[in-house]
Amino acid sequence: MKNCTEWILGEHAAYALGATTVPFYDTLGPDTVHFILAQTHLRSVLCTRAQLSALVKAKGEDTPHFHNVIVIDGVTPEAAHLAQEAHLNLISLAKVEAVGAHVLSTQPDSQDAKQSPPQGADIATFCYTSGTTGNPKGALISHKNLVTAMAGVTSTGIKAMLTDRHLSYLPLPHIFERVVINQMFTNGASVAFYRGDPSFLIEDMVACRPTLLPVAPRVLNKIYDKVDPSYHMIQTLLYENSYKFFYFPIFSSTDHCWHGRCGRPQAQTFLRGSEGQNCWLGTRRIEARTVRSVALQ
Repeated sequence: MKNCTEWILGEHAAYALGATTVPFYDTLGPDTVHFILAQTHLRSVLCTRAQLSALVKAKGEDTPHFHNVIVIDGVTPEAAHLAQEAHLNLISLAKVEAVGAHVLSTQPDSQDAKQSPPQGADIATFCYTSGTTGNPKGALISHKNLVTAMAGVTSTGIKAMLTDRHLSYLPLPHIFERVVINQMFTNGASVAFYRGDPSFLIEDMVACRPTLLPVAPRVLNKIYDKVDPSYHMIQTLLYENSYKFFYFPIFSSTDHCWHGRCGRPQAQTFLRGSEGQNCWLGTRRIEARTVRSVALQ
């Protein structure tokens, strides 16, 4: 399942009940999913109908604990039939929310309405590798581990504020993206989710206008490839026109910089260094670690 609101709702619902999450990369095949289901004794999976067939194939005699599938995009007759054949209980997230709202409003003191917050040493999540070189390997991450990582981000001087906005596109099964999102929520900031297609990522950035954007080098290289062919046109635009700027403050390991700015209407970008230095990497591929603050001004 791609990054979405329901992904986060499911995660924090599990935490509120003291449960442990086991995220799956959406690229995993049935054999890998089967391995994780059997190893972790998972009982329930939250997903879309598109992942149901893989879960049905993954269910076997050595996954006796796996019983429930909650789909975020509703139950159809075809999906219900597929789940029934695999002896899985299929339910929509909308129904889960409706039942939960009913219990809270009519039986607020019942056991079903009570939360069971975890302790710091409790396991928050299994962080599995992608499994490209064999069976995936899982690391056990405690709630204390997560909070410590969040504190580490703050100690670097990167602290989210109420007015900050984050665009979530890095895979949520990877712990880095979840640390960033939890940091945003802790400080009352906002989180948006990309459409799930990397080819539209730049468009999603423009629409969302995030003020904090962690990236991997390959993302910056994609931006580089988009801008570099227009290098000479950018210089012309710089001196002949006045535009709003699209800022990408960047921390880079190289000193090769092009000093200047470029205009937003032609989808160009302006990269500003961590020391307030205006820079574009014109001679090398980008070797960046972090992008902080993307904003249209």
